[in-house]
Amino acid sequence: MQLFLCTLLTLLFWSAGIFGLFNFSAVVAEVSAIGLPYARWTAAATIALQLGGLLLAAYYLKRA
Repeated sequence: MQLFLCTLLTLLFWSAGIFGLFNFSAVVAEVSAIGLPYARWTAAATIALQLGGLLLAAYYLKRA
């Protein structure tokens, strides 16, 4: 049950992180449209944060 809830909770981060990996130029365009500085670095950091958070959640689930 805990695995299901963790997966459900992180589903948006899974989809956004994987989308960002395969469509990096679209994420950079979105960041540029918002007007954030250093669009490529900001997009890369956002994707890394999304996928890194998933790894932390998986690590926590494994230790629990």
